[in-house]
Order: sequence, then structure tokens, then C-alpha cells
Amino acid sequence: CFWKDTDGNFIYSQGGGVFKFGDTYYWYGVHYSGAETYAKNPSGKNSDTGFKSVSCYSSKDLVNWQLSNYALKNIGQERFKVPRHSEGVWAPSIRYHEGMFYIYFGMPDEGYYVVRTADPLGEWEEPVCILEGKGLIDPCPFWDEDGRAYVIHGYAKSRIGFKSILGIFEMSPDGLRAVSEDHFIFNGNDPEHPAVTIEGPKVYKRNGYYYIWAPAGGVKEGYQVVLRSRNIRGPYEIKTVMDSGSTVINGPHQGGLVDTVNGDEWFVHFQDRGLYGRICHLQPVHWTEDWPVVGAAKKSDTITTGEPVYEYAKPDCTRAEKSDVDSYFPCFGDCEIYRLPGGTLHMEGNGLQASDIFPGGRIGLQWQWMGDHREDFAGAVSKNSRVDSEVETDMNNPRGESVQASKNGLRLFCLNPSGDEHPIIWRSANILTQKLIYPVFEATATVDVSGLLDGDRAGVVMTGGQYLTVYVERDKGGFFVCVVESEGNDADKREVLKKRISLEEITGDADSSKVQISAEDEFCREDIEQYSRFTFRMTFTYKGHEFDSQKLYFQNAKDPMYGKNPGLSIELGIPSGEDSFIFYDLGVSYTPSDHTWVGAKLGIYALSDGSEDREHGYADFVDFVVKEL
Repeated sequence: CFWKDTDGNFIYSQGGGVFKFGDTYYWYGVHYSGAETYAKNPSGKNSDTGFKSVSCYSSKDLVNWQLSNYALKNIGQERFKVPRHSEGVWAPSIRYHEGMFYIYFGMPDEGYYVVRTADPLGEWEEPVCILEGKGLIDPCPFWDEDGRAYVIHGYAKSRIGFKSILGIFEMSPDGLRAVSEDHFIFNGNDPEHPAVTIEGPKVYKRNGYYYIWAPAGGVKEGYQVVLRSRNIRGPYEIKTVMDSGSTVINGPHQGGLVDTVNGDEWFVHFQDRGLYGRICHLQPVHWTEDWPVVGAAKKSDTITTGEPVYEYAKPDCTRAEKSDVDSYFPCFGDCEIYRLPGGTLHMEGNGLQASDIFPGGRIGLQWQWMGDHREDFAGAVSKNSRVDSEVETDMNNPRGESVQASKNGLRLFCLNPSGDEHPIIWRSANILTQKLIYPVFEATATVDVSGLLDGDRAGVVMTGGQYLTVYVERDKGGFFVCVVESEGNDADKREVLKKRISLEEITGDADSSKVQISAEDEFCREDIEQYSRFTFRMTFTYKGHEFDSQKLYFQNAKDPMYGKNPGLSIELGIPSGEDSFIFYDLGVSYTPSDHTWVGAKLGIYALSDGSEDREHGYADFVDFVVKEL
């Protein structure tokens, strides 16, 4: 079925791997910058493939998943201090070897890297480059029974000039360096065994065969193939094990195999849904003559293949009576999975997060910065803020001032890490984003802007290949609400001001002193605090239509509901008494575009013009609340 978390939210973890330790499964994958935009519009374009993080989800049953950790929080290279869209980390792969967990990933402009840990929920080691080179992507490590170790991988035509070929090189037994030259082992361009755009290989060994599972045929319209050979270097036979068949699920492929403690086998794979990103499905697996059949079996000439199922019995992850299955099953695929022997890890509930009250200034795991982040991007709200007057504890904020932290709320400092005179979102690492987890939704962000100084701004954004943002800026002591859209390509992105309205005009208040808020003013001045807190309300839906949102979950990427994608509207909430707002329609009508093959995002931020050396203000975000429509 189409995969969401226990809260009904989309799971985005692309190009990754999964393993099981004791009774808990862990799933690692890349969070790409455009995942949320892609998740909103099934047929639009979204070219934002920039790296955000390598995320870790956990599950007890392969169906309900919770975001639990990050294996890579920053790339750590100087040039990634500014967002590098379509660059950075591409599809990772995970393996367990001699007490250590390994995640390998490719960076198409740099080479192959690995991070390791003994505890998947703990800290991961800094990345080590095992092989430098351009165009190297989709690595899968494999330790053979004789102790030798290999990486089987793909190639990015955009960097190296060719595709549809798989390669292999040997690495040191500790998995930290390449020790041989790279060689081709399968050519999908060969008419004798065509597999155009074969990529994302994952490897394991079964009954004396080496198996390589890989997607072919392209992201949107592709299918799943399996190669097998008695020799890891080939030659390989090829078979299609799943395609769309009679279903609406386009391009069901690029996934991984896992067995349960009962020995049942399942395949986790994705479907490209345009602006909804690569959504996840789960399929049963059985074997015939040492070939797998994925999903529901169907007959096509003389070759048995499978097609996706819409509904199926949930995996039984409890040990069957007399079952002796207790060994790890090395699996593979864009979401390959490991099940490891022994051990039990406690996990508090399941379910992905979307909303956040930022307890004690802490940022939930659902959030990712636009680029490599610094500790001074955000902190706890100080005791003089009206975000939450209940004092919880003492802590040091990122600027070194000892203050009392409020119970809830997040302070975003108005910074300019890009160094540009007038920074734009596209080049700013300090944009805090999260993926879209519902097909249609309402999201509200409440913010106190009394800490802004001249040249500062704070607001919300919905990103994709292009993006739209609404923010409050301070200029010459006054406050203005601005609506801005982006245009241009990745290398020449620009922001175009569509609307700029004074706060006085919105409130209709002739007394300008009520909107000339000063960060130095006493908070007891009710006329000032009346207009220092606002709520941005973002609604993404099919406006003017009545529909069942559940129908959005099983669709073909080329056939969106009503023949179009949902649209975004944004309203600004002005305080009208205690805990109530009057909403002002900003006239926004916007459908985000995709960015290559990743989805859209929602974001909050605080930016400032000019040099970071000058004094900057801040914005206090009270909460961020998302609900499905």
C-alpha cells in the first residue's frame, strides 16, 4: 500500500536502506530539499535535488514508522555552507559488518563516502571518502563469505557522460578505502539484455547466486529487475520481477528486500508521484526457481512477473512457533533492509511528526536546514518573550548570553550566511524546512516579530523548483508584509516582489504608533504587543471542490485529481483578543513546481540584509501546526 506514518503522514527517505535489530526495523534514506514540493503536485516539475540530511526511521512492523535519528547532519565541506541544489548526498546504502553499521553514499561531484556507528540511534562517525571521482552514485557494499569486500554501483550521466551501466570495485575488509580499479559488470545498453537507466543496485547472496536488484526504465515509468550470477563479477542473467501491470501505480521499483522473524519476505519500493515525491509501497515476495516474484503474480508470455498490490495482510513480525530464523538477511534496493539477530531496543510509539511547539527551544527531528547549519542559527526563547511566560530551566543561548528558557517556542536569529547583500531563500542555509506529509493540508505558524531590527525579515515558505514566501519585514521602524515568488534556473535564481503592504493598511488602524513596534519597548504596552504576534495560515487543497482526500493516495503521476494539482493560499492572522486572530487574505494562489525528482517543503525562517558583522534581530516562532484536510 502507499506508505504513510502512524499519523497518516508521507514518509520521505529516498535512496536508502533498512535493517532490523532485535524487534525493531531501522530505515535510512536521503532527505532531499524538494521532497515536500514534489509531494504536493503529482505532475508538476521540481528540480530541487539538494541534500538535506540522511534520516533514520524506526518501526516494529515494517508499516508504521517513526523518524528517530540522523546519520549525517552536515556534509562538512566549505562549499555546502551555501545550499548546493542537485548536489551533495545521493542514494545511500546500509550494511552491518562485524559489530558496526555502515552507510555508504555517493556525492556525484566528489566520490563515495562511508559513515559508521555501533549504535544506529547514537552518534555516527564523520564521513570518510573511500574513492574520489565524478559521476559515481548509488553505492552498495558487499562482504563476501571469503572476507573480501566490494562496492557495486551506478553512474550519473550528468557528470560522467553515460548511464545504464553498473560497476564494481574491491575495497579493504574494513570498508574504508577502495583497493582496486573500477570495472563494468553489466551494460543495460546492450540489446541482448536491455535495461536502460539501470541504477540503484543492491546486492546479496542466496543459494550460491549473487543477486543485484535494481530499477530500470526511468523513474516515472520504470520497473524492477533482478540480475543473478554464480560469480560476483558476472556475467549476469536478468529478469523483470515487477512492473505496473494492471494497476495505476506508475514506475514501481527501486526498493529492498527484507525477511521477518518468521522467514516471510517483503519488498519496500517507491513510486514517483511528481510533486508528492517518491512515496513508499510494501509488497509480498515469493520465489520460483531461484527468481523472486514481487507483489501479486501475473503471467506475461512465459515469464512470471509481479504487479503491486493495493491491499494486503500486514507483515507478521512475531516469531512463529518452532521458527529457527535468527540470522541477518543482507538485502538491497533503493530502500534495502537488514534484519539483525538478537537484541531488543525500546521505542516510544510510532508516527512521523509534522507539528512542533519547540519545547525548550528544541527543534523536532522533522525539520532540516537548507544547507550545512551552525549552532547560532536558532536557540531557546528568552524569558522576556511573550511566546511562553512559564519558565522551565536555565540554558545558554547560541549567542553566549545566559538567559532563562521559555517552556515552548523557537528563536530564529536574523542572519545572512550567504554573504549576499540581499540574501534570497535559495542561497540561504538558515531556512528551516520540513517535508509535506499530507496530500492536502492546513499549516499555521505563529511568530512574534517584535525582535526584528531594520533590514530583518521573518516568514514562511513553500519550496520546490520555484517557491513562494510571505514574510514580515522591518524597514525604517515600520513593519510590512511582503509576498515574493522566485524565478530563474538553479544558477540564476531571483526573487520577485509581488506585493508589499504596510501593517497599518492591513490592520486599518490610523494610529501608526500601534504598528511601529520597537524591540526595546516594554512588553506591558498592550497597544504594541497587540500587533507583534502574527499567524501565517497556509492552505494547500483543491479550492472549491468537495473530495475524499484518501483518493489522493492511489493515483498515477500523470493523472492528478481534477486534471490538476492542489493550490496554495496564505492568510495573515492579526490578533483580535486573547488567543484569537482575524485573518487577512493575501491573495496568494500558487502551485509549487517540482525540482527534478524530489518533493516540496514547508519552511520558516529569519533573514537579514547586509553583513553578518552588524547587529541583527530575531523572530520567536510560537508553534507550527499541520493538519490534514
